[in-house]
Amino acid sequence: MTTTLRLHIDAAWPDAGGTPWALLDDHGALLDSGRGEPGQWPAADDHEAVLSADQSAWLRGRMPDKVPRGEEARLIAYALEDRLLREADSQHFTVTGRSAGEVAVLVTARSRLTRIIDAVTALGRPLSRLCSALQTAPAGDDGWHATLE
Repeated sequence: MTTTLRLHIDAAWPDAGGTPWALLDDHGALLDSGRGEPGQWPAADDHEAVLSADQSAWLRGRMPDKVPRGEEARLIAYALEDRLLREADSQHFTVTGRSAGEVAVLVTARSRLTRIIDAVTALGRPLSRLCSALQTAPAGDDGWHATLE
């Protein structure tokens, strides 16, 4: 049986306290859960992290339907620049959807992602997956969505 340790990473981690975790089997069924410092986490074959919702923003911007592969990041940055809190080159953009000249993008500070990846790798727990809690909300057509943690 392959196991996966899923960590819930809040904005204060790794500086403050432990973090909630869940140990899942290869079918995604919960085997165990808890909250603790890295030394208290159970052994697992794979490791995943879910960032708390306050560490990312989900934005939409106008974009041509066909974009040359090498130009996508630049065009996304241009499409979203008036809504970014920091310079575009300090952000990581994850395209989560496209439709009729519009792109949906999850934006997270590149320095934050690097810090998390470096911290778990130093613990001998390299991540196979990293996502935002915003991505766990049910999809909808239009309108507002709230993610409460």
